Amino acid sequence: QLGAQARAFNAIREVVGALNAAIVRIRERQELFGEFCRIAVSQGGFVLARIIEIDRDAKARIAASTEQDSRLLQAMVDDYNRDPAGADSLFALAARSGERVISDDIANDPRARNRAALTLEGNFALALLPVFVDKRVACIVVLRARDGGFLDQEELRLLSEMVSNISFALELIDKQDRITYLALYDPLTELPNRTLF
Repeated sequence: QLGAQARAFNAIREVVGALNAAIVRIRERQELFGEFCRIAVSQGGFVLARIIEIDRDAKARIAASTEQDSRLLQAMVDDYNRDPAGADSLFALAARSGERVISDDIANDPRARNRAALTLEGNFALALLPVFVDKRVACIVVLRARDGGFLDQEELRLLSEMVSNISFALELIDKQDRITYLALYDPLTELPNRTLF
């Protein structure tokens, strides 16, 4: 048990380090999301990683995912989009509350509606981590692990650091996009300026 926890801690620490390196070189949000998901699976030991964006109107969309068949995920997103205030998935709980939602034993977690489908794939631990940009939930990072009990307090601390780094990167990307826009367009008329021409 102790050896498995040490491996999990080291794997998540590797994800945080690799993500920080990606943040330094990537300046486009979609590329950053895809790279994070790849790193989480290839280096972090997670069986699945995804990022679901939430716009200012509380509509969700799949921004990046490592799974090949995303019908179950798309159904969950569609259910949330129909009624963000009433949806009862773990994703909806994380999106509405802005709090991380952790299920270390998804097969026995009464909060998970789709337990049978989730455990068919062998996914027993689930973490949903809200990412804030401008004091609102901009996206949810979803990580699944094969083993229940994968996430203890130290792993959760590292995952919180990782989410903060993603938040910082998204804020930086948004600010850079705004600066680029102001350099090329008139802010009042939104027409191209001389620099763009």
